[in-house]
Order: sequence, then structure tokens, then C-alpha cells
Amino acid sequence: RERARQVIIESLKKGIIAFSELSLSNLFQNKLQTYQMFPNLVIPTVAIGTLTKKHYDDARKKLGELIKSHYSEKDFSSELVLKDNFGSSGINVVKVSPNLSFEEVKRKAENENETGHEVWYVLQPFVLCDKGFSFGEYKGMIDLRLWMINDQILGRSIRIAKDGEFRANIHQGGTEVFINKQDVPREVYDRAYQIRKHLNIKSSFYALDFIKSNSGRTYFIEGNSAPGIDWVESDPSHVVRQKKTITTLAYEFRRTLKEINKSTIVKCIPQMREE
Repeated sequence: RERARQVIIESLKKGIIAFSELSLSNLFQNKLQTYQMFPNLVIPTVAIGTLTKKHYDDARKKLGELIKSHYSEKDFSSELVLKDNFGSSGINVVKVSPNLSFEEVKRKAENENETGHEVWYVLQPFVLCDKGFSFGEYKGMIDLRLWMINDQILGRSIRIAKDGEFRANIHQGGTEVFINKQDVPREVYDRAYQIRKHLNIKSSFYALDFIKSNSGRTYFIEGNSAPGIDWVESDPSHVVRQKKTITTLAYEFRRTLKEINKSTIVKCIPQMREE
């Protein structure tokens, strides 16, 4: 992801116009920074950094203080979640019991790290949300995604975690289902409005992900500055939805470029792909 970001930066220096704002990418690729910008919307998040015993113990202490002062402490279980601060697709995300020794926590994190590269971690409480969102036959560990183009909602989908998994990412075996406008709870739209108003985005394609706690409170998990566009060939409705997304994006690309400079010839570069 860092390499893809550098490609975009170098392209901008060469005069290639990027549709999505780099500031949005910088924010959403940093989970700690996202929390610091939206502390009342995001799950409490503290830095661990490299995984050492001191860093982990200090982070646990600081997180405990945040949870005690949180307006909805009952939303969190005693379990903790370690996340790659700059990661995506649910990779290098592990849930641990508070009773585990540091050596056991480190071993669990290392087993999840397939590349062996050093990871800069953050720590969060595990949100009790298996009875949060419910959409007809779809229940359990669910997150809800709003697909955004500039300041408008382009689409809505939910991702359902597979049995025995707390991560709903497609990369982790989750299933994506598109839903209708009226299916999205009002509080999700309210939080998305707060985020959009604060960001003041002029030109970007991105996604906002949410979960709902068992007590009914909605949390902004994270933003995605380059959401992947996939479709499931076996599901015709999924194909139709995503083709509509691509068509809308193409229209917005063309409109934005005309506004920037009608005489500019723009080369397109692939955006980094996330889930």
C-alpha cells in the first residue's frame, strides 16, 4: 500500500491528475489518526507501535483509561483487538483474551503475520456486536459499508463474517450483499453526514465502514480511500450494482476533469485496491 501511495505522489509531481484527494488517503490509511479526528465516532484506539512487552503493557493501561471514561463502556468486552495501523483486508488483525501472557499475544500476532514484515500496531477493545446489525436472513458479525463519490452516497452493502470469524472482510471469507437505501439505519446516515461535513471532500471515491453494538450504538470502524470493485458472477444483482458503480465513477471522472481543465490530457493510473 505504501508503494502504491508513492506511485500516486510521483504521478502528481509529473502533472497527472488524481481523482481522489491524497489527504483522504493519508487519513484513512492511518487508523490511529482516524480515531484522533473522530474520537466520538470511532472505537477507542491507542498506539502500540512495534510489539514489545513495554509497548503492549503501556497501550493496555492507556486503553483501559479511555474505556473507563467512554460514554458507552458497556459496548466493549474484556477482549482486545490488535490491528496493523496501516493495514487493510483484515490482515494482521487478531483478537486476544486479557488473560493471555505477552508471549502468547506476540505468538498469535506473529502467526497472523504472513509476510514477516514488521507491523506497527494499534490496540482497541472488542465491540460486542454479534446482535447488532440484522438484515432479514443476515445476522451475526456484520459491518455496513457506504460507497461514496465526492459527498454523495453511491451505494450500500453489508459484509457478513463466516462462522467462527469476527472479521467480515471479503479477504477473510466474509460475504458481501448489497442493500437498499431504506435498509440503512438512520444513525448510520447521521454519522456519515458528520464525517463528510468534517472532511469537506471535493473529489474522491471512498467507503465508510460501520458496525452496530449489541446495545444499539453505531461506530465508524474506518474509512477506505480506494475500495475494491468486485462482483460475483453467480449473483446477477451484484453484477448489475457494480456495473452501475463503474458507470457512475466514469461519469464523475469525466465531469471532474472537464472542470479542472478542458484542454488537459490525463493519463489514468490504477488505484490501490482494498477491501
